Amino acid sequence: MKFYVGPASYSTDTWCITGTDGLSDYLFTLLYSIKQELNLKFFLGTGLKHLQKPLLKNRPIYIPNEIELKVFNSIAMPAYTTILSNQRENRDLIALRDLAFTYAHERASDNRRLGS
Repeated sequence: MKFYVGPASYSTDTWCITGTDGLSDYLFTLLYSIKQELNLKFFLGTGLKHLQKPLLKNRPIYIPNEIELKVFNSIAMPAYTTILSNQRENRDLIALRDLAFTYAHERASDNRRLGS
């Protein structure tokens, strides 16, 4: 289960869920909090397990009222924005590290060939 902001595509092995009316962050948090239940009860099959959408659709969930949702979003939205920003920065830093490693490795190889 991954949190994602932006356009997404999906296949039979990926199911994308979004909320409306400001419920997206709440929905992600709710589903993440029941991740173990989802894995045990709603992904079935003998080989590759598939999400049983009808079972999940019938699971009761709590929908917060407007005030509860505003309070939740005032906490969750900045937190998730920070998390997403950190993930992007980490991805960029990993790419930079890998590039620097490749460059250093090539320089070392060049120096060995030149006898330096």
